[in-house]
Amino acid sequence: MRQYLPKLFAPTLVIISLLMHLNYFNRELTGFHVWRQTQTQSTLISFYEEDMNILNPKRNERGNSEGIFRMEFPLMQWTGAAIYQLAGPNLLWIRIMMFVVGLISVWGMYRLVLALFGSKLAAIVAAWTFNFSPTFYYYTVNPMPDNLALCFAIWALVKFVDFQRNQSQSNLWVSGLFLALATLCKLPFVLFYAAPITYALLIFWRERSFINTQRLIIPILSFFPFALAWYTWVIPGWHNTEVTKGMFVNTESILTILNFLQGNLISTLPELLVNYAAFPFFIIGCYKIYTYPTKTNKTFMPLAVTGGAVLCYFLFEINMIGTMHDYYLFPFLPLLFIIVALGFTQLYHAKKHIRIIAILLVLSTPITAHLRIANRWNTESVGFNKDLLDNKEALQTAVPDEALCIVGNDESHFINFYFIHKKGWGYAENNLSAETMHQWIVKGATYWYNDSRELETPERLVLTDSLVGEYGTIRVYKLKTKY
Repeated sequence: MRQYLPKLFAPTLVIISLLMHLNYFNRELTGFHVWRQTQTQSTLISFYEEDMNILNPKRNERGNSEGIFRMEFPLMQWTGAAIYQLAGPNLLWIRIMMFVVGLISVWGMYRLVLALFGSKLAAIVAAWTFNFSPTFYYYTVNPMPDNLALCFAIWALVKFVDFQRNQSQSNLWVSGLFLALATLCKLPFVLFYAAPITYALLIFWRERSFINTQRLIIPILSFFPFALAWYTWVIPGWHNTEVTKGMFVNTESILTILNFLQGNLISTLPELLVNYAAFPFFIIGCYKIYTYPTKTNKTFMPLAVTGGAVLCYFLFEINMIGTMHDYYLFPFLPLLFIIVALGFTQLYHAKKHIRIIAILLVLSTPITAHLRIANRWNTESVGFNKDLLDNKEALQTAVPDEALCIVGNDESHFINFYFIHKKGWGYAENNLSAETMHQWIVKGATYWYNDSRELETPERLVLTDSLVGEYGTIRVYKLKTKY
């Protein structure tokens, strides 16, 4: 049976994963972190509808401007827009694209662990448990640039380890390209450069040869200037600098930060990143790693340094990550499941009854992942005003597509604009004065989408011309444009 395991593994994993996600492929964006999902999808739609220039991603909350909004390099969004150009604008295609990217990531984990340990069984366990990491399982059908960045990062490690095994320069060049693409798609993945750079420094330390070191560094860093140029260009325009300054601009108390650390350690790590069923392997793997023959494994130190770099990133961004932003922790995933695979191999080669328990735990990971994540797709608890979802088409057709609108309340400044498919100005927490409304009307606003009765006071209603329609809690007003 064991000889057929590698052949059965891939189709079994794909079929199970496909069946587990089948109900969600045609589902509208809802649930946990729908803020980030609608932000990504809105950029994608803007590419498709307005301008396919990859250097000019746009947002819907743009007032009367072009709306150019540059964050990460929008390769994932642009690719999705290109698919829309070919197949038509349907969220289904994006979910399928993300699912395929996820499968390529899983394949990468198999290749990575196989190259590291030389064990097909360990590689299968790593890929399987990685696929059913609750966090990965949830996001793998959601429009998130983090998915593509993670995929590139995993394959960068694969090609780096391949280079170590066969010293083929082509592997090093491909690894460098994938590292640059991962960094472009999501800045924190720049940390994965730590692996090949550490290896190059170790070679220099041992051989004292600048020539051999350059032979390693040049391919790895050749594509990095593209990522450096992008972020040098766009970061000065970011309004939210907390992401780049991390703990340097922390406003949380020490007690809150400690609670964040505790929450990530005792909840996020075992519950969301690893999976409760796979967590025993992780614990054993952490113990085993101290006795692993590091002197004979030239990849261990580069990966250990990479792990240290990712941990430092986590501590630097802990005030932003909190206990909610689990997708910020994607850089941990490849390293965590290398350890999981190592832990499993220790149990598998133990006594027979322990081996059986280990196998049962691996087989149960799809169940435990689904039980933890299923509620995130609850259509009754969507994470925003449900009237947007229930009345999406009516809200979109209530006013002309080209109309500039005032839209609220929406703390994200993305969700409402996505569902009504309009552009203009947004507000949150009833923070909309009559003076601000008037200024926006002067600048071109012609309609008002509002879900707060508190704002419908005489001083604001006098700026409206008529009620276009009422959709649950959301009212759409035509605004006066002449006084």
